[in-house]
Amino acid sequence: WQEAKSYADTLTLATYSDWRLPTFAELLTLVNFGKKERMLDLNVFFNFPDSLTTTSYWSSTELNAADTYIRTIDFASGRTNFNPADSILLVRCVRGNLDTFANDLHDDGTVFVDSSSGLIWQKTHSGQPMNWQDALRYADKLQDAGYQDWRLPNIRELQRFSRFISSHKEKLNGENGSLFWSSTTNSARPAEAWMIDPVDRDSLGNGLSASLLSYPKIIPEADSTKKTIGLVWCVRSGLGKIDALPSLVYNTTSVHLEANYPNPFNPSTRFRFYLNRPQKINFFIYNLLGQRIRQLFSGREQEGWHELQWNGTNELSKRVSSGIYFYTLQTESDFQARRMLLVR
Repeated sequence: WQEAKSYADTLTLATYSDWRLPTFAELLTLVNFGKKERMLDLNVFFNFPDSLTTTSYWSSTELNAADTYIRTIDFASGRTNFNPADSILLVRCVRGNLDTFANDLHDDGTVFVDSSSGLIWQKTHSGQPMNWQDALRYADKLQDAGYQDWRLPNIRELQRFSRFISSHKEKLNGENGSLFWSSTTNSARPAEAWMIDPVDRDSLGNGLSASLLSYPKIIPEADSTKKTIGLVWCVRSGLGKIDALPSLVYNTTSVHLEANYPNPFNPSTRFRFYLNRPQKINFFIYNLLGQRIRQLFSGREQEGWHELQWNGTNELSKRVSSGIYFYTLQTESDFQARRMLLVR
């Protein structure tokens, strides 16, 4: 780790000489939690060479003042960890304002406002833990503080908020009561979702400082035998600055699947997606159990923008019930999935 810091301090690249090791919060923004493995956007970053003995990267965030353990991230698995400072890991340097991802929350009377991002949070969480499907329904139906457009936060938004949650850990009692659901799912298993435990634990059960961002973990909600439950703290984008916190800026060198519109919808909704080259694609609709209920398209498409429409029916042209559904775009080079809500 000392060698990594020295490397960053002396690096001159692209005419800049103010490079540094990223904080853990900054390094975490490169993780693509929607992927199953190799959790970097390989359209932007190079793949890991097969010869590497590690895929973990140093941050500048220390566990303690003695500099004996440092926060790290494995970009093959997305797993966060503490590594001894004498470990041999990789370095990806950054420059710019230090840790610009800290929230700036203030109490606006009926809600919490994060003026740095434009996000508006509920004053209190759900109070009762629930499974992920019920968490999605809770957020979609919530009416609070005069607003009706609440939603489940994605994993990045929840990571921002976890510093605030950790400072209220005395209110979070019970084994499952300290876990919070996000809306972010894994592309390989879209009926599973990431959770955050902000109450001073890392992925190995080690104690954390409340000032650190909490680690996320994926919970197999599709496995009903686990009966995973967690709390819900809803968010809305009331100041119009952002609708979410994406991992990377979209560009036309990659495949891109937009959010459906309208959402929620009844009786139909539209999907737009971009292909960076001609290729064969499959576009499917799934229910919450991961069962495929409709194939909207299967075949070869040209480069550019495309649009599909779904009228809320299955393969037998029968109307499906209200609820949460997923739509997936599978190409020769990518897989993307999003959720939507059908309200009859």
